[in-house]
Amino acid sequence: MTRKVCILALFAVTWAFYSWTARSNGKPFVFENSSEDNYNLLVDGFLQGHLYLPIAPNPKLLQTADPLNPEQNAPYRLHDISLYRGKFYFYFGAAPAVTLMLPFRLLTHTHMPENLAVAVFLFGGLVASYWSFQFIVRRFVPQTPEYFSIIAIVLFGFCNFAPYILRRPSFYELAIASGYFYFFAAAWLLLTGLFGERTSLWRLAAAGFCLGLVLASRPNYVFVIGGILCAVGAAQLRTGNARTRLKPMMAVCLPFVCVLSLLLTYNFLRFDHVFEFGQRFQLENHRMGKTFSTAYFVHNFKAYMFSAARIDRHFPFYHLISQRAQIYSDGYGEPVGGVLATAPIAGLVFILIPIWAHMFKGGLQLDRSRPVVFLATSFGLAGLLMVLFLSFNGGLTQRYLLDFLPSFLFSAILVWIILHQALQGRLPVRRAMNAVLIGLLIFQVTLNVGVSFTGYYDNLREENPAAYGRIRSWFSAIEPRSVQE
Repeated sequence: MTRKVCILALFAVTWAFYSWTARSNGKPFVFENSSEDNYNLLVDGFLQGHLYLPIAPNPKLLQTADPLNPEQNAPYRLHDISLYRGKFYFYFGAAPAVTLMLPFRLLTHTHMPENLAVAVFLFGGLVASYWSFQFIVRRFVPQTPEYFSIIAIVLFGFCNFAPYILRRPSFYELAIASGYFYFFAAAWLLLTGLFGERTSLWRLAAAGFCLGLVLASRPNYVFVIGGILCAVGAAQLRTGNARTRLKPMMAVCLPFVCVLSLLLTYNFLRFDHVFEFGQRFQLENHRMGKTFSTAYFVHNFKAYMFSAARIDRHFPFYHLISQRAQIYSDGYGEPVGGVLATAPIAGLVFILIPIWAHMFKGGLQLDRSRPVVFLATSFGLAGLLMVLFLSFNGGLTQRYLLDFLPSFLFSAILVWIILHQALQGRLPVRRAMNAVLIGLLIFQVTLNVGVSFTGYYDNLREENPAAYGRIRSWFSAIEPRSVQE
């Protein structure tokens, strides 16, 4: 009973912090009959029976020699909106609009604010991650201490930069949060559908549907989802006869293919090509280069994996350092914190290499923990595939970490449990390991909370200076007087 109360309390605290962060920039959750939020405009277009935004471009924009030139379109453009054949289109994934904001509109006849939608998807991702973790523990390592449930909520809720993303919860963050939620919803449905007491075709079908919605939120998950489908197929090849193998695969693949077909049709109807999502036609305030290039890889990979935060006595004490986004020609950049420097618990993923080496040599006996090794490896590879893919993308930004850091963290806590089980006969070593990892967890939580007060552009101080000043005053004993002045 005490454990359940603690878990519910932690979820309540997390939601309270998420919702406060999303609102505290002076933009409360307001439910209106009209809204200029881009996703709400997309819903407006859907309800009017078309796929373009219900805003007519300025005729002067269409008359310019090159409407996509940022110098020529500056007075007339809608920022980060695609212009194609005289219409404005929204190139970000439509899944949040179709699965959350449109149903909300139909049920309430009001517009769901984008900042609330971001908070809902991020909190939903936390819940789906936790359920997936709990299922793995109960199914494969039931002897795991109960305090790992508390660790999981803190790790998944406050160590993946969701608080940072909520500081500026706009349409950029909404697409990413949606992909994060549907990815872990699919993970939970696949785990429970395949490894429950009996195979559940309904859960597998729902998993396939969610995998499709991941792509409809964030198309850059394509290689990860391809890997997931291959892994499910490989797992089925080792079970039963051909008939029993075919049903689960069909249950996953048919809904996925249906959603994928709708997505490709959506692209074709907007941009006359099934694989065109609209980035080529986006209106920007920077002149853009190639979206993907091998020349971007080294710089981006170093930033995503190794860029450290500056730590000082200036509130909020943790400061992400700006990194240049190479897609832009003018040197524009945003703050980025690398995984290993700002989320060091994720480094546990690399311990899977010696674990596999010892398993092949027969020097490590994990008994029932062996499936956890496979699952930890799967999530770790998902995170690695994503960070490798994004490193070829010229856009470098902290919000992209939500595409791969949660997978690394999920893998890391499974590795933590594997080591905890393997060290059961060496209690001093296990206690020392737990103490170090708890220390790293505290570091990650304080860093995430700290940078959530600044966001990309010191948003809280700029948009709600009263709240910023009040919170900063709580730490006046830490800041030097010269800094306070």
